[in-house]
Amino acid sequence: MLFLGTAAAECCPNPFCSCDFCERIRNSTDSRERRRRSALLLDQENLIDFGPDALSAAALFGIDLSHLKNIFITHIHEDHFYYFGLGFLYMSRTTPPVPTLYMTPDAAAGISQFTQFLLDSQQKQLTSQVRACEELFKIQTVEAYETLSLGPHYQVTAMRGNHQGFLDHEYSLNYLFENNGIRLYYACDTGLFLPETFAVLSGKPLDYLVLEGTFGFKRLPPGDGHMDVYSICETVERLIEQGSVVQTTKIYITHISHHSGCSHDEYEAYLQERFGERIQLAWDGLRI
Repeated sequence: MLFLGTAAAECCPNPFCSCDFCERIRNSTDSRERRRRSALLLDQENLIDFGPDALSAAALFGIDLSHLKNIFITHIHEDHFYYFGLGFLYMSRTTPPVPTLYMTPDAAAGISQFTQFLLDSQQKQLTSQVRACEELFKIQTVEAYETLSLGPHYQVTAMRGNHQGFLDHEYSLNYLFENNGIRLYYACDTGLFLPETFAVLSGKPLDYLVLEGTFGFKRLPPGDGHMDVYSICETVERLIEQGSVVQTTKIYITHISHHSGCSHDEYEAYLQERFGERIQLAWDGLRI
């Protein structure tokens, strides 16, 4: 598995910001601090999110995306889904498979409305690109807590995240992957887990847990759709209590923003003081 990106929507540093945090990162020699928008490549066939940095990250890390079969979209905020980026499939000189994009029904309806708006514009260049995209990938809707089968021993369960997408009724999806006895839960974007999410995960020991940590030491109000270090700790402690996080679980924090207000090492040290070395901040290019 490879983290193609580990930042929130504005990247780290924020290109339009000159705060102390962003200036420090610009002048730092620690490459872990420079982050692109979040995405996780599970293997050559399966990817979580396809944001605007997916192509450049793949090029940087020497990744061939021509084998992708499944892209699991958490929600269609612009840092997680880049519609026209998938259009570059038509520029391939080989014949890659047609990937399936999994997303909520509301997200799929939003994309349908967006593409129809573009088609209605009757701009020849634009409409031809939209028509090309329609043939390059397909969309499959998935409901929260629905389980999909990717193979004989490979299941994916979509879980409802505590985060609203672009549309009034669109919510994010987090994903539980179970492949040949290995469990990974990817929780980004989300605030504190919903009760039904804790219930589904209860008693299921995770091998890997990927949590978002957008705001670091900036304490968020109750009910916010993102996490800070305090809600991370609350979530992990609850998962330990219910047997979802065990001694062998590896925990990675992603979706970091300049609002975190601390360095990579400071953020990680705070969490490791609570949970030991099984928890760490991810960085772009980290392989697990």
